[in-house]
Amino acid sequence: KTALENWKKNTRKTTETGKYGHNILTPNHMALIRAGYSIEPTQPFIGHNESEYSRIIIQSAEEILNVRKEFGFWRFYSYMPPKPAILLVEPALYRQDYASKKPKGLYSNRAVIKTLKMIQKQKGLFSEAEETFIDELRNSPEAQALLIMRQTELATFTLGIGVYASQTCSSVIRLGPGVNHVFRLLSDYARCIRSGKNSSRVKAKRLFQEVQDALTRYIGSEKISFFEKHNEQIKIIADAPIEWLPIKGLPLCLQRDCSRINATPGNLLMGQLAKQQSTIVPLEGLKKILIVTTFEDKDPLKDMLKASIQAVEPDCEANIELDFKTAQNSKEFISILNTFDGNILIFDGHGADNAKNPIGKLLIGQELVDIWELSNKVRIPPIVILSACDTHSLDASSQATVGNGFLALGAQTVLATFLPVDGRASAALIARLIFRISVFVPAALNARKQSITWTEVVSGMLRMTLATEIIHELIGLSQGSSSPQGKIQVKANMDINYYGGDIWYNNLINNISGLLNQPNEIISGKAEEIMSRSEAIRYLQLGHPENILITSQEIIESFIPKTNSKS
Repeated sequence: KTALENWKKNTRKTTETGKYGHNILTPNHMALIRAGYSIEPTQPFIGHNESEYSRIIIQSAEEILNVRKEFGFWRFYSYMPPKPAILLVEPALYRQDYASKKPKGLYSNRAVIKTLKMIQKQKGLFSEAEETFIDELRNSPEAQALLIMRQTELATFTLGIGVYASQTCSSVIRLGPGVNHVFRLLSDYARCIRSGKNSSRVKAKRLFQEVQDALTRYIGSEKISFFEKHNEQIKIIADAPIEWLPIKGLPLCLQRDCSRINATPGNLLMGQLAKQQSTIVPLEGLKKILIVTTFEDKDPLKDMLKASIQAVEPDCEANIELDFKTAQNSKEFISILNTFDGNILIFDGHGADNAKNPIGKLLIGQELVDIWELSNKVRIPPIVILSACDTHSLDASSQATVGNGFLALGAQTVLATFLPVDGRASAALIARLIFRISVFVPAALNARKQSITWTEVVSGMLRMTLATEIIHELIGLSQGSSSPQGKIQVKANMDINYYGGDIWYNNLINNISGLLNQPNEIISGKAEEIMSRSEAIRYLQLGHPENILITSQEIIESFIPKTNSKS
């Protein structure tokens, strides 16, 4: 009652970028309106080069970050942490629409072909058109219809991003269509990783570097400087693997807590953009973990994951209940999932990439299963971990990947794979994740007295995986926590869990350099080669892992008002 009697309408504030109108600014303007700013564009923004577009995007993003900074950190955030502060977004065509079209039917029209090629080949936000093309476009209703269709798609994408950003007060950085042109390089890199030849170890570094260089070139130095300046959690809404953008020597996904939604398919994108509600998972809610193995009996990988988990199980059994199941066909798989009431599914089996076939599938026994066809047939837990190859392939021929399929079925987050994963390394990674859930999460909740997002759980695990790979290859396998390798690993793990960012990586390079008595530059070069074929860069977090908040009863009770015991 007191609050209502003293309520006053907020005085709307003005913003520097609010006077400009442009699609690239719309999501940030929507977020600023929600935050109490007045946005009334008085002139369209027309940049004369790419840098001017980057400048205005960054300026509007900075305004939103300043709003978050002014708002400050409230105690309530200990229960429900803020959502990602920065969204990196770029729409895309469907993968098959980047291919050249034969000049027949609709595409026999010269203006239509030129319009399509303009859309396909655009690499920057700044673009110019020749007068002759403008004349052809003006005289072709079909070409105009194609252009209007694309403009409508972009407007819908922009408004969807704006709705998401306004609910989370997130700054939006539009990247530019050039990032969608890395897919040829991705195909070369993926084929190299799949080849298994010894020569691919050397070739992988060069090809991975080419991908990173292309992302750096298309995103531009201004935006990269912005990322380096703001050490914030990031949400990627794009098809291109922005996770691999190098920031201070590390891929973005190992530098920051990252998750992603794909720009295609559009219906899945819009459904994901509308999902903002957090899921509160008490610590006990992580206790049940379902592990479904789908290998055939003769497969050498059949018992590898179970053996890896058994190595850590004695340290975990007090906090974890592991339910091992075997499925040899889709019917058994569906039955197992529909009788499980926990929150975490680990799929242990083979994936079939969709580099050539349009739909990615899982191999269950001898049956190739299209996950998308299980809609309305199966109950999917909110957290899905795919210990399988190519469940969200870099070189997928369409958006119908296994990872996207699980999101479409209702998973809130999916840990999927860009590439093939090594059976032994993948088993070790899953075992490490189970250990992290059992040991790290309770300890962190107790020490910090605040909730933890699932994004952090997985991101920290992937950083520790890379640290282990670097230590093993440069120093050798650990001989216990008191060995030189063990001490460096323990220090790296502590840095990862406490600092994040790139501090852990810099300290790791320094510590290995000191032990081996070699310059940092030499160790960094070797670490980059290991990184280019690392298991850690092959995983990505799809969906909304940041919406899954792990908390404890103590934290929950700290926000429940205390009542007078006499009342």
